[in-house]
Amino acid sequence: MTPYVIEPVSEALLPEALRLLREFVGTSYFGADPAYVRWQYFMSPFKAGVVARDDYSMLACLDGQRHILALDAFLPWTTYIDGHAVPTVWDIEWMNFAKIPGLGRTLVKDLRSRTRMYCGYGMNELSLKAYEKLGYPVCPEIERRVAILDADACYMLFQNKESAGQEGFFREMAARVPASKTGYDLIHDVTAVSEAYWQAHLGRCKATSRKDKEALKWRYVDHPYIKYKILGLGQRAERGLAVVRIEPIKGHASRVARILEMFPVQGHEPELVKAVLAFASEEGCVMADFFCGSSALAAAICPEPFVSLKVHREYFIPMRFQPIEIRARRSINMVLDLDEPHRHVTFDDLYVTKGDGDQDVYVNPEYKTISV
Repeated sequence: MTPYVIEPVSEALLPEALRLLREFVGTSYFGADPAYVRWQYFMSPFKAGVVARDDYSMLACLDGQRHILALDAFLPWTTYIDGHAVPTVWDIEWMNFAKIPGLGRTLVKDLRSRTRMYCGYGMNELSLKAYEKLGYPVCPEIERRVAILDADACYMLFQNKESAGQEGFFREMAARVPASKTGYDLIHDVTAVSEAYWQAHLGRCKATSRKDKEALKWRYVDHPYIKYKILGLGQRAERGLAVVRIEPIKGHASRVARILEMFPVQGHEPELVKAVLAFASEEGCVMADFFCGSSALAAAICPEPFVSLKVHREYFIPMRFQPIEIRARRSINMVLDLDEPHRHVTFDDLYVTKGDGDQDVYVNPEYKTISV
C-alpha cells in the first residue's frame, strides 16, 4: 500500500506548507510570503479545472498523519498552439522536505498527468538530473536579446578580463540605438486596450503562452509587490504594447530595463522597440533585455538595435543584478513536455517570456521580496 497520498493544498494545510518552505529555503523566502502565495496560487483566475476553487495550485505529498513530505507549487495556464487552446501547467518549484529518494519526481509525474503541456524554468543541477530520468526535453538557454544604452556604464559595471573586445562591443551596440525618440502612452487600464495586439500576436505565433488582456491584468497589474509599466503605441495600444520593469542595480545608481512582453502589431515592430528604449533611457537604464523561447520570433518582434544571445554571449552580460552576477549560463533554462498531437512543438516555436512561470521575481540573495 502506498505510504502517502498526493492532493492539492487546502487552507488547512497552508500554514504547514509555508513553514516548511521557510525552513527549507530561508526565513525571508519570497515563495512563502502569504500575500504572494495567495495571489499566485489561490487568486489566479486560471486554476479552474485543475484544482478546486478553495484549494491552492500546490500539490502536497502527505504521510499517514497528513504531514507534508514534499510539495510542488505550479501555475495552471493556457498555451495556444495553431490557434487551439491547450491546457498547460508551469511547474514553479518542487521540494522534497522528507528527502525520500524519488519523491520529488513522483510529484512531478503526478502534476504532469494533470495537464497536456508541462513547462518549467530555472532548474538547478538536481532537478535537471530528475528531468533527464523522466525523459523531459530541456533547453539549456532560451533566447535573450539585449540592447546597450550606455556603453561607458555597462563597461564599468560588467567588465571582464576574459572578454576581449568587450568595451568596443558595448560602444558599437550603443551607437546603434536611434537618437530620435518615439512617443508612447502609459496604459493604466489594460482591460480597455484594443484587441489588435492580441489578434496580431496570435496570427504570427505557432505556439504562444496566453497573453490576452485578462492574463496581462492578473500577471502584471494585480501583482502584490512588483510594479510594471505597460507602454502602448496609441492610447488604446492600437499599434502594439509592451510590458517593462525598471530594475535598480544593487550597489549602483544605474538601472536596467527588463522587457517582459513585446506585442507589436505587424509593421510596427521598429516603432515599439524605439518606444521601449526611449522609456528605458528616460528611466536611467544602461541596458535592456528580452527573454523569449523562440529566437526567430524574438528577432521579429524585438529587432535591432537588440542582438541575440549568440552575438552577445562572449561579452559577459549578466542576467542577475541583485547584485551583479556573472554566470556561465547567460539565459534561463527551460523544460517542456507535451501530449500528442502537439509533441512536435519545440522550444523555438514558443512565445514564452521571463513573465511566464515565476522567473521575473526581483529578490536579493536573502530571498526577501522587494517592491519596486
